[in-house]
Amino acid sequence: MKATIRRGGISAAAGLGLCLALLPAGQTQARAQVFVPCGDIAALKAAVTNANAGGGPVLLASGCTYTLTAPDTPANADDALPEITGNVQISSAGGATLRRNSAQVFRILNVVPGGSLTLNRITVRGGDAAQGGGIRNAGRLALYRSVVRDNTGSGIYNSGTLGLRNSVLLGNKASSGGGLANVAGYATVNSSRIHGNSATSDGGGIVNAATLRVRGSTVYANRAVRGGGLFNRAGTATLARSKVLGNTATAPAGGGGVHEAGGAVTALTSSVIGNVPDNCAPLGSVPGCVG
Repeated sequence: MKATIRRGGISAAAGLGLCLALLPAGQTQARAQVFVPCGDIAALKAAVTNANAGGGPVLLASGCTYTLTAPDTPANADDALPEITGNVQISSAGGATLRRNSAQVFRILNVVPGGSLTLNRITVRGGDAAQGGGIRNAGRLALYRSVVRDNTGSGIYNSGTLGLRNSVLLGNKASSGGGLANVAGYATVNSSRIHGNSATSDGGGIVNAATLRVRGSTVYANRAVRGGGLFNRAGTATLARSKVLGNTATAPAGGGGVHEAGGAVTALTSSVIGNVPDNCAPLGSVPGCVG
């Protein structure tokens, strides 16, 4: 089944501008980088704490996996690293991974209100927590060329301002919003892939209850009871030049591609194709989407 929907254009500058706006101010970028040796978790925590206080960007070793075996502190037992309260940039020239490997459950990163986090070439993997096993964001979060994968409790749980560019949400799971749970605030997904995520209820790839813009991206091979690709729960979602394909809803007429449950979903020159058991549900809820 295929639904190709053409309803005009959308400003490329809008999505790009939002992502760029998430970057910390130039004066923060000018401060000396802090290099964290491979595997040195104590140094990583110290670098994040320093960045929160106005210190320089954090640079991780290329090709390194930083294995997180315990929560940050007894007082911050839900997170692997210190809460992001300031302007923090974490990057790696050749890519680095932050990975939980522990019987204890905790998320990897938590951006609190007023905090700002930018990740560049970073993989966030294996976190486990309600409201964002990988990352919980209530401030400002920007991901560039980064991967959030194999987390439990949503790859990203957003109630702030979120921008993804050239990034991947893969293999995450939750009761609702396996890849991304956009519960409040504003989320943009640009030139990115959301695939192989699952939810035991709604929104295998994405659940949206706020404002969501997906541009030049692909949402595919996700699975849920309803809304295998996207479940829109009284939010506003715009799909521009994107594809929603090969997703699965297990409920009859569950909206394998998109399930609209209030609010509005608009598709601009986008394709909803090959989803099971249907592309959009309820029938007629997404203008131009059939089958």
